[in-house]
Amino acid sequence: MQSLKYLYKIGHGPSSSHTMGPAKAASEMVKRYPNATRFECILYGSLALTGKGHLTDKVLIDTISPIPCEVKFDIFTPCEYHPNMLDIIAYNEGELGRLRFYSVGGGIIEIEGEASFTEPSIYKLTTFNQIETYCKEKKISLVDFVLEVEGEEIIDFLLNAYEVMKQCVKDGLKESGTLPGDLHVARKAKDILSRRVGENQIFDPWRRTGKKEKSWNRKYSGYCGLWSSSRTCG
Repeated sequence: MQSLKYLYKIGHGPSSSHTMGPAKAASEMVKRYPNATRFECILYGSLALTGKGHLTDKVLIDTISPIPCEVKFDIFTPCEYHPNMLDIIAYNEGELGRLRFYSVGGGIIEIEGEASFTEPSIYKLTTFNQIETYCKEKKISLVDFVLEVEGEEIIDFLLNAYEVMKQCVKDGLKESGTLPGDLHVARKAKDILSRRVGENQIFDPWRRTGKKEKSWNRKYSGYCGLWSSSRTCG
């Protein structure tokens, strides 16, 4: 298994393949063509068909900003290698260069004509049974095992990821109305919570509680995670 830093990624929602991957592709183009005065992005396949709903165009424009960026949706060109295909073209008067990217999932991109990078595995034990046996033999906890493999620096990374997760839930609980996009899906988390705990009550699913409150807290923490709409809004 790869590092937990590889598995837990912080980026634009709502989709690792439709927003995080394209944002990474856009950043790569900006880095490669620092003299570009404008960019053009052409989305194909699934990115073209569902890009508006996933805010793919928004994340590309935001990532490339303040440089102007035009996003086009091509639903007709076939995608033979992968359905999440996009071209990004850099201009400065004339065309400076272009790259074809594939957003293959998990925020990972591949570039046509270039070798793909595979994150190396750092966990040599490949099943949880192996890990459990190892921890029992060494009399260490699962946390100790992670620290043994990753080093102490993983603690700050995971704490930051945890804070971002909590903030996503909190943001989702504060917002009302509808989600961005043409479907006008209603935000539900705030309404559900206010009906349960009261409009002006403060709810903190991470506070330490007594035994009586624990089942309620866990239940509604799950609701918060399930219906948190901040991730869906980017």
